[in-house]
Amino acid sequence: KGGLDAVFFAAYVGQRQRDDSTLRAKTAYVSSVITSFKGYVESHRSEIGIALTADDVRRLKKEGRLAAILAIENGYALGKDISNVSKFYDMGVRYITLSHNNNNDVCDAAVTKDSPKYGFRKGPEWHGLSPFGYEVVAEMNKLGIIVDVSHLSEGGFYDVAKASKKPFIASHSCARALCNHSRNLTDEQLRLMIREGGYVG
Repeated sequence: KGGLDAVFFAAYVGQRQRDDSTLRAKTAYVSSVITSFKGYVESHRSEIGIALTADDVRRLKKEGRLAAILAIENGYALGKDISNVSKFYDMGVRYITLSHNNNNDVCDAAVTKDSPKYGFRKGPEWHGLSPFGYEVVAEMNKLGIIVDVSHLSEGGFYDVAKASKKPFIASHSCARALCNHSRNLTDEQLRLMIREGGYVG
């Protein structure tokens, strides 16, 4: 009734330790959430279908069904393993938010704090994308996964702008001129996204 055509199902994972066993567990957790999303869609297939391409979204609309687009919030789910990008692509993921709150192995976040329990330290770690983060952006571009910069530090944002060969999005960000918070985008960042053909939600 509201005219909604498509919805993003985002598998969120919170930031925790970055040792190998914890990272493997968090990758497995996100995989299980994506599998549950797919199961939900399958059990309601008369109303909704998974969209892997823009054409799928258009087709589902013509069929009178909602399009479900799978996503991940927090590149922490990738751990330190570049093969996880293609693994999630094969599962149907079509956009990944590279960070959440606190830095991960992909990039620095806009919001950081000291948390000895999880090994977090306030402030920048990579001053933008990490070397692994550059690999992640390139692999996402190659496969066709949209890069989402919401939650990234300014350094991370500008590194993505330089590294990405395709338009990128800020799926849930606001204007810093209206609310002066590090999570929000400056006018310069917004103008850059317009020039690059990106999208801000």
